Amino acid sequence: MCALCWQRNISVSIESGMLFAKLQQVNSDQQQLADECGNACKPITEYNEPTKPRTWSESLTEIVHGNMEARKMFPLSYMELILTSDCNLRCSYCFERDKKPFNMSDEVAFAAVDFLIQTSRDIKDLTILLFGGEPMLRFDLIQRIVPYANKKAADAGKTIGWDMTTNGTLIDETRARWMAEHKVKYLLSLDGAKEDHDRYRKFPDGRSSYELIMEHLPMMKSYQPWMGTKMSVTPESTLRLRDNLYELWKNGINQFIVGYAHGLDWNDENLLKYEQGMLNVCELYLEMKYNEKYFRITAFEEESLCDIKEVPFGCGAGRGRFCVDTQGDLYGCSKMCTIMGHGKGILPFGNVLQGFTLINNRKHCLNDSIKSRRKCQGCDYEKSCGGGCPATNYERTGSIYLQGDEECETSLIYNRINEYMRKRHDDVFNTDWSNYVRRTRIEKSLPLH
Repeated sequence: MCALCWQRNISVSIESGMLFAKLQQVNSDQQQLADECGNACKPITEYNEPTKPRTWSESLTEIVHGNMEARKMFPLSYMELILTSDCNLRCSYCFERDKKPFNMSDEVAFAAVDFLIQTSRDIKDLTILLFGGEPMLRFDLIQRIVPYANKKAADAGKTIGWDMTTNGTLIDETRARWMAEHKVKYLLSLDGAKEDHDRYRKFPDGRSSYELIMEHLPMMKSYQPWMGTKMSVTPESTLRLRDNLYELWKNGINQFIVGYAHGLDWNDENLLKYEQGMLNVCELYLEMKYNEKYFRITAFEEESLCDIKEVPFGCGAGRGRFCVDTQGDLYGCSKMCTIMGHGKGILPFGNVLQGFTLINNRKHCLNDSIKSRRKCQGCDYEKSCGGGCPATNYERTGSIYLQGDEECETSLIYNRINEYMRKRHDDVFNTDWSNYVRRTRIEKSLPLH
């Protein structure tokens, strides 16, 4: 069944209004277009404006063309669901501009699952990331969508892996137990020890969020022993970065995704401190790995540090992965969806009710030609940096292909850090990254700088 057939005979209630998708008899020209898509699809003609997806199309020709073009592109297997744009914290650096209670309805969530299963084609292992805002504000929806999706996937001979990014403040034991039973894995947002975490990640009334998370962390680990965190580095925390990681590890965090927080004052001096802080983290990582501790940093894992000769533009957004916002519109990723504000995302390419209505926008996500990145041409790292984050590029320059100065400099920093890490890893473990030699521990003193 194609994307156009999912909504045959649906009656949907979404938030404040009612959506009635009524099917009408199409003329012979429309019917011929529908038959070319492999089904006798008919257009949906009524949709209440307050809940209408941004990418809604009244043109059957446009809908059929977009869905036929999509069949020539990568299948989709990784979906981010924006369950709500609301959050119980007010993190001042957050890239999501609106913290208002725009919530995804059950009908949109279920249609998104159907869309993922359909567009994944022959891929059997799928992933759904539950996202927000703060997704735990919609735990009721999570409890309904997980069983629904698992059954739909099983019926199609597929499996779904469940991930979630959460601030952790709303996870009590009942919820932790339910997520463990249903295999929903979650990643916490923690920025370091109390001082650095609470500087930007507070409740609306100014209360600490760090203390509540630390209070619940032992309970959470009793249900999910391996705990990871997404750690946003701020200008104030750069030179304490190593100490912050070590402090969180002592408290039970095993894996770290580390990156700088956008939207803050990253002048030349602060970027220099950030690079030094990351080099200090390199040494901590080597020390922990040498001593065989359960300590991982995603950017320093072996597959991340291999000497890649050329990487495609972007990060995979819109290729194999996509995001669905609260109204059902499709974007390349959650950042492209939310960075400009609710309903103002970058390059929307369709919606879960009709499929790919703006297929040319997805083609931009798939464009990995260096010719599109004029600023990158001639750079020593033009084939290895990926051209930056498309969403951040657009926010800074108005083009997904053109990096701002800050983003360009951080890309250079990451390349230098990776080069440093490869060399230091070879020094410590007597290995050679370029030949993919098997890593082995050797009996010698750890040579730290």
